[in-house]
Amino acid sequence: MNQTKMKEAWHLIFRIGETMRNIHQRNTLKPDLPEVTISQLRVLSCIVFSDDKTLRLKDIADELGITPGGVSQLVETLVKVGALERTVDKDDRRAVNITLSKYGREAMLETDVYFSELSQRLLSSVPPEKQKVFLDVLETMMGNLNKMKKQP
Repeated sequence: MNQTKMKEAWHLIFRIGETMRNIHQRNTLKPDLPEVTISQLRVLSCIVFSDDKTLRLKDIADELGITPGGVSQLVETLVKVGALERTVDKDDRRAVNITLSKYGREAMLETDVYFSELSQRLLSSVPPEKQKVFLDVLETMMGNLNKMKKQP
């Protein structure tokens, strides 16, 4: 792909992601629940996508590329609204594990359902064979990003 097409591609990826988040913010799933910011959603997503569904502050900071202090503030807010829980690590009493609470799991499940339905609507006019290619490309991109994260 030439440089111009690459630029178009990343612009589209960025704009699609931002537009989906904006639509989600305007269409709050449960108006009685506290609003979750994009930064807080990123913290929750780190935990959801982690292998054992529990992380330490440092792990979240490393994953998001922000300071542990910044993560600590986000986590504190999410603990206060009941989306996260802090527990002492059974193997290292100095370490604190961050996990989703029952409320946090429910909120993330609703978010998953919402974005799955939105994705289905977005791709409904795309033929199934192109949807498969699209998914294959996304999986390859994610694999490449994961490899890049591990490189110094």
